[in-house]
Amino acid sequence: MGMQDRIVSAITAGDAMELGRVVEIAGAGAQVSLDGHMMTMVRKSNGLGAPPGAIGSHVKMRVGNRWVLGQIRTLRLAQADSDLVLGVIDFIGEGTDQNDRLVNFRRGVTLLPMPGAPLHAVAEDELLTIFAPDERPHIEIGTVHPSGQIPAAMCIDALLGRHFAVLGSTGTGKSSATALMLHRICDHSPQGHILMIDPHG
Repeated sequence: MGMQDRIVSAITAGDAMELGRVVEIAGAGAQVSLDGHMMTMVRKSNGLGAPPGAIGSHVKMRVGNRWVLGQIRTLRLAQADSDLVLGVIDFIGEGTDQNDRLVNFRRGVTLLPMPGAPLHAVAEDELLTIFAPDERPHIEIGTVHPSGQIPAAMCIDALLGRHFAVLGSTGTGKSSATALMLHRICDHSPQGHILMIDPHG
C-alpha cells in the first residue's frame, strides 16, 4: 500500500491524522499552517468529497478531553515555492473525545486550543454526528458540503417558529430553494396551510 493509499485509508477510518498546526488564536477563529504536500496527496484520492484541508472542509483540535471543530475559510501559500500553506479557520463547536472520535457535538466553544495545537482531519461518521437530523420533525433539502453524502436537514418547528429569509443574488436559486422547502414541508405535513404572496409575479 502506497503513502497516498495509507492517507486515504486513515481519513476514511477516522484516524486522528495530523494535517497541520494552530499558529495564532483569535476569539472566533484561528490562523493555521497546513502541510501542502500531504494536502496534495489527499486531493489526488477519489470518493472523499472535498478533501481535508480544502476550503469549507472541517478540522478538529484536541483541547483536554474535548475536540474543538473548525471550518477552513481561507488558504494561501506561505511562499511561492513552499509546501507550507497558511489558512484561517472559524470555530464551529466542540464535542467530547471518545477514543480519538468527536462525539456529543454542540455549537459554541468553551475552551480554545493553544498555538501549536495539531489539526486533525474529521472523519465522515463524525460529520454525520454533527449534521445529521435528530428525532424532531425535519425536511431534507440536499447534502452537506463538503461530504456530498450527509443529508442537509432543517427542523420544521425551528424554521417556521420565527422569521427567516432566503437571500442571494439574482439567479442564484432563491425561488427554487423556497419552493423546495415548501414542497417538502407540505409532504411532511399535508394538513398544513400555506399562504404565498408574490407581488412581483
